[in-house]
Amino acid sequence: SSYLESARVMIESNFLEWNINASRPPGYPLFIALIWKIFGDWKIAVPVIQHLVGIFSAILIFFIVKKNSSNRVIALLAGVVFPNTISCIDYEHVILSESIYSFFIILSIVLLTKSSKNKAYLLSGIFWGFASLIKPIAFYSLFFVLIFFLLARTKVRCIQGVVFFLGAMV
Repeated sequence: SSYLESARVMIESNFLEWNINASRPPGYPLFIALIWKIFGDWKIAVPVIQHLVGIFSAILIFFIVKKNSSNRVIALLAGVVFPNTISCIDYEHVILSESIYSFFIILSIVLLTKSSKNKAYLLSGIFWGFASLIKPIAFYSLFFVLIFFLLARTKVRCIQGVVFFLGAMV
């Protein structure tokens, strides 16, 4: 897999380079390389960490739904159903970037919905930027998020949108 080859190149170069010839962006290979650096070449380390990331994603989904619906039962249902779908379980168990990508997008949304402080929007943008390094579609969708903020037509929302965008560009 090009993910694994890129991760090996990163480790061999002490994280100074990645496989330029790879057809994938560097975010997920970096995730794999960090796991290998911590746990060694333990074959199940990446899937185990991805399952843990999936559990954290479910917890974050619970908080998003609870905040936006004020219904604890619906939030609990969303938090339980999400990680138990066949696709989530499959993606977390193999070397695919979906689980870590989803985690960063969900974390970014939590920060967007949790606070109206610019620091939260900056952090949210940074996590969206991490997601862009894993799957480039997040970079392109970033412009739609910025347009959403700018269409709010309030100075505060426009500033928040720009702060979010700048965070993602970091």
